[in-house]
Amino acid sequence: MKTWFITGISRGLGLSIAKAALAEGDKVIGTVRGEPPSLAKGDGQLNILKADMADPSRIAEVVHEAFSLAGTIDVVVNNAGFGLLGAVEESTDEELTALFAVDSTMVTSPRSRAVPRASVPHCMRQQSMRSRASRLRSRWKSSNLA
Repeated sequence: MKTWFITGISRGLGLSIAKAALAEGDKVIGTVRGEPPSLAKGDGQLNILKADMADPSRIAEVVHEAFSLAGTIDVVVNNAGFGLLGAVEESTDEELTALFAVDSTMVTSPRSRAVPRASVPHCMRQQSMRSRASRLRSRWKSSNLA
């Protein structure tokens, strides 16, 4: 059984990943901004944390809470995004600014690095993560790619 930390499980890719993990009997700790989705837990376990992952001040706190709940997390999926339903011409400047700030620049923004940055210290303390990283490093060094 694996333990997953998935941001943004309300819908879309995050919801699909959470459903698949739960169907396999895995444990999922997921974040939502609003109402939690109805998920069939199957043989898995589900914990939902309420957090707006676009709020940089909340990210480290939520990551810490997830690791505290689980003890060990095997997979971190940084998936949270922002959706805006409606025509661009009907949207306010504030709505469009928020949409593009989160979705278009997430790859290069400090917000996108906040979840991995907050997760890495916890992962490094986990022996299983260290041994996996060590095995991957060994394989990489022994390959022709090094």
